[in-house]
Amino acid sequence: MITKKEIAERLGVSRTTVSLVLNRKLDARISEETRQRVLEAAEKFGYKPDEAEIQNLICYVLCNRRIDIPHYYEQLRALEQAASERDFRIVFMTVDHSEEEYAKMIGILKSPGIKGAVLAGDFNVEIVRRIQESKVPFVANGVSDIEGINLVYPDHFKAGFDATNYLLELGHRRIAFLTGELYKLTHSRLLAGYRGAYEKHGLDFDPALVQISHTERGDDLVQRMKELAIEYSAIIAANEHMGIEALTELKTEGREIPEEVSIIAIGGGHASTQCRPSLSVMGGGEEPMSRLVLDALEKNINNLNLTPEKVVVENKLVERESTRLLMN
Repeated sequence: MITKKEIAERLGVSRTTVSLVLNRKLDARISEETRQRVLEAAEKFGYKPDEAEIQNLICYVLCNRRIDIPHYYEQLRALEQAASERDFRIVFMTVDHSEEEYAKMIGILKSPGIKGAVLAGDFNVEIVRRIQESKVPFVANGVSDIEGINLVYPDHFKAGFDATNYLLELGHRRIAFLTGELYKLTHSRLLAGYRGAYEKHGLDFDPALVQISHTERGDDLVQRMKELAIEYSAIIAANEHMGIEALTELKTEGREIPEEVSIIAIGGGHASTQCRPSLSVMGGGEEPMSRLVLDALEKNINNLNLTPEKVVVENKLVERESTRLLMN
């Protein structure tokens, strides 16, 4: 009998890709050709979930987000690898904020073999309450001000501060901050860190440099700054996807990176290494984050009465080709 790991090795794809296909996740960013290859291999070699896969399951619940967003795909990939090392298997599901979706989620969480859950994406108080009522141990992975839950999250204030401070020490003074809507804690905390770095250097904060996109499109914001004639020598993007889009748009306009504009993104996975030039990021890495998430979850699985804990993960600067000393 063949396993998911063996299917992945035979086809030369990731184990996460095989899991997503066999779990019938149609919204995953997987080509139809790859999907068919996995299904055909599973049928040809007689794939069936083994006992460990059935009995030691962790449900990754992605709220109000699609798995084709690079950050969440990387998060799931790292979590599946870390879980495998501990003899757990991942069941993946997406959930929108509706009664029908909540009922579907609870049905899966109460399935045989589910030991716990990891909650990610745009989760809120209501979905947390539903999971708590189901009595399934869980850990939330992301920025939230919800109290009384196990939470593992990156220090976005420090990430915003350190990214801005890094660029300021390279001589940049006009640093554009490209972000999503500021009611989201992720973005508001990054902005607070950005402003804090300016204050540290005794520099005035210019609101015109803060550009907000409802859809979090870095290319749109670069175009907007061009139309508004906003001058800048560097960009901080609130996430990897926005950073890649901003970099691509600047190249389309004929601007040199990093000779004319330096760019750094908050967070980053494999995609940021594939840019030309490669994208500098502030990232803690999905692998260490996943291990911390599973540490917290295993504690809760083994003792449901543990007091919930918050674990803060510090992002670290990964210098690549998209940033340099400002040359006057």
